[in-house]
Amino acid sequence: MPAGIRAPEPQTHPGREEKPGLPVPLVNEPDHHPVYSRRLLWGALLGAVIGGVIFGWLGYAVSSGPLPVAGLGQFASAGTAVAVFTGAGVGSALGALIGGLAAFGGMLRH
Repeated sequence: MPAGIRAPEPQTHPGREEKPGLPVPLVNEPDHHPVYSRRLLWGALLGAVIGGVIFGWLGYAVSSGPLPVAGLGQFASAGTAVAVFTGAGVGSALGALIGGLAAFGGMLRH
């Protein structure tokens, strides 16, 4: 390090012992409200799987012809496999976001 610059000191709190391996607190200290729950992970995973399957099927249906949509000619002409993978990727991302937010809302209600 250059002269005159010191590395920051790790912050310690008096009376609190460090817990290794716990990156996220489970409850908010003053109010004891939950901050993290396993529902968040399960909601995001379930949403990603459901969204990926639905949007993958929609991509297949648009690219192979049973569901013609005006304006998606480039999507359909790229090929069925490209449309399925693109639809599944977009659906997984949107489904994970929606599932995680829904699980977060459910966690706050309980």
